[in-house]
Amino acid sequence: MDLDSCPHLLVGGMTGGGKSVFLRQALTFLCREHGPEDLQLALVDLKGGVELAHFSYLPHAILPVAESLLAAAETLERVRRELDRRLQEVRAVAASGTPAAPPRWPRLLVVVDEVAELTCRDLGDDRAARAGQQAASGRPCEIARLGRSVGVHLVCCTQRPDAEAIPGQLKANLAFRVRAAVNSYILLDSDRAALLPPHPGRAIWQEDFTEE
Repeated sequence: MDLDSCPHLLVGGMTGGGKSVFLRQALTFLCREHGPEDLQLALVDLKGGVELAHFSYLPHAILPVAESLLAAAETLERVRRELDRRLQEVRAVAASGTPAAPPRWPRLLVVVDEVAELTCRDLGDDRAARAGQQAASGRPCEIARLGRSVGVHLVCCTQRPDAEAIPGQLKANLAFRVRAAVNSYILLDSDRAALLPPHPGRAIWQEDFTEE
């Protein structure tokens, strides 16, 4: 599936369902097919960095993989600044009144593995972590809302496909097996992800690319 027709992706499902394997395979394929002049990566791995750490060594990565909430806030702020820069270039071209091709940038793929850590994890008295969470929690929705027109794409994964963990502006297209029908309805507007057999790698793909 081309990122142009599927600008953002939310992947949900139970632990062991295959989400991280899918994510690593997708990133490996994209980096083999596209050089860093065409594809950049901004990666947030809030499961300790174990799933995505090796992608830090690729020239595609604009920063090392963020493994903490504070690092996630820094990475997503960097993405937001780049998003604003690209939007400003588009506005400048439009304001010039002269026919010109739109600016050409490398695609920027933003990956957040375990988005629930950003949105609803209870951090207790850890003020620094709470500050990072507060700074970062709204960024995925901003990227999803504004990024498509300037080549910024978002992929989020979560083990908690529930209403508290998933911001309303993020819509899923891919679901591995989930625990209950209510989780499946949040992801796909159907109960099919709850009915999958308990075999790792089985998933439901929904071709619904309507932006909210």
